[in-house]
Amino acid sequence: MKITINGNEYFKFETGINVHDLIQKLNLSDKQIIVELNQIALMQKDYKTSLLNDGDIIEIVQIAAGG
Repeated sequence: MKITINGNEYFKFETGINVHDLIQKLNLSDKQIIVELNQIALMQKDYKTSLLNDGDIIEIVQIAAGG
């Protein structure tokens, strides 16, 4: 399955993976992030029910505190 993450194409993900599992595989589970799937921002509670499909575009933005 081909998905695009932050502008880069990846082919290594299996069909049926959800956003939660993707975040785990990318080692981002302990980070404060916002995930957009096909130009729709997802709420964290929807990560486990949002399945990825071939051709999906994911944007992941890490939240950083500053001052």
